Amino acid sequence: GRRLWRSGDSEYLINRETVANLAPAWTTPLTAGLSMPTPLVHDGGMFLRTVPEDVIALDAATGEEKWRHAHSPVDYNATMKMGLGLHGGRVFVPTSDLHVMALDEATGEIVWDHAIDIRAPAEPDATLGLRSAPLIVGDTVIQGVTTSFVAGGGFIVGLDLNTGAEKWRFN
Repeated sequence: GRRLWRSGDSEYLINRETVANLAPAWTTPLTAGLSMPTPLVHDGGMFLRTVPEDVIALDAATGEEKWRHAHSPVDYNATMKMGLGLHGGRVFVPTSDLHVMALDEATGEIVWDHAIDIRAPAEPDATLGLRSAPLIVGDTVIQGVTTSFVAGGGFIVGLDLNTGAEKWRFN
């Protein structure tokens, strides 16, 4: 068997003998809508997206909500999101209004908020989106910007991990 969870002095194993004993420990209601939340679990916390633009931090052992950050995009409809990034005590969040935010992992407070500029070859009237989870590599937050059937297509930006400032862009 493999160790799944350690709590105090107890270890919980999943193997052929114990798999039949698995049962839900807790559930939490999520708002229905276009979203594919992939939870991230770290140091006893679970972080996930829900619609329209909320990020929720839960206690992974109990399901108790620790904090919720609700983003209200201006002049944008909420779009389907795939996930979040997590690194160095921060939760990295792509938004429907083309921002990437860093939230404090413990409190949900905004550390930085970067609006992605639309510039050539992307078209200003194009429907662009941030659907994928940010990827953190070294001191850079990498975020893909998607679009479909638009000349110039999407692009990728690299943002400074500490400030959110754009470091580079690849079309």
